[in-house]
Amino acid sequence: MEAVCPSRHPIASTTVVQQVHSYNGLTPLLSFMVAIAASKPDLIVPGDDIAVRHLHDLYRRQRHGKAALRELIERSIGAPESYSIVY
Repeated sequence: MEAVCPSRHPIASTTVVQQVHSYNGLTPLLSFMVAIAASKPDLIVPGDDIAVRHLHDLYRRQRHGKAALRELIERSIGAPESYSIVY
């Protein structure tokens, strides 16, 4: 398991996380994109509502971009038609 989180986040001190990717609150989508590119996950499990929102934003921004990223996000958090319900 890998995680994207701010420095000194408690999850980084557990033995469950093998790799911690830096989360920058000023560039959160870039933080997520870098982590996803580096880890090449089969599934993304968001740990909180902010992470879900970031994934929704990434999905929307990739409309004309990387189909693989959009497919990964859909597989992880469901169909984009349901995203508006979350808000």
